[in-house]
Amino acid sequence: MRGKGERSDRLFDADAQLRSRALCAPANANARAYMGRLWTLALLVSLSAGIARAADAPLFEGSWAVPLCALGDPEKCGGFELYLVQRGTRLCGDHFAATPGLGRLNEGAPRSVVGTVAGNVAVVAITSGRDGSILLARVTRSARGLRWRVVERVKEGEQAESPLIPFSASLVPTPNEQLERVTRECAEVLNYVP
Repeated sequence: MRGKGERSDRLFDADAQLRSRALCAPANANARAYMGRLWTLALLVSLSAGIARAADAPLFEGSWAVPLCALGDPEKCGGFELYLVQRGTRLCGDHFAATPGLGRLNEGAPRSVVGTVAGNVAVVAITSGRDGSILLARVTRSARGLRWRVVERVKEGEQAESPLIPFSASLVPTPNEQLERVTRECAEVLNYVP
């Protein structure tokens, strides 16, 4: 059997708990309201950052190049060049590639590069002007330029030759007058809305 004192201790404990909850209720409500405002603020900041990011200058648009030189002979350089135009998340462009000494060329074609952008990464399909093969590449924008990596061959070339598209490369911005021509050629592709 329980004694009278034991029961009153339990009542006292229950009464203290109720008073404690009642006293803390405004504090808990204020904390919940504060946390709600904090989450709302965090959401607004992240959304505004996304909107500001979309309004920034395009990440991938421009002329990009990497020289490909023969060992010990910097006079005999070829290279790989990309000319990209970006509208929103859509990319369109052209390319040029040459072996060192310019012995073999891949002169690309209008709209030989098409792709899509997500943040600082683009996935592009590039069609070789040399043999017609189509390669899928991942292009990552870095502070120094573009990191290029072919991830898959989508279509084999029509000839048993190299498409002359590098498997991986680090391209840097380069001045080039080709971008105006590429912008005109890509206008139809970039204005297309599915």
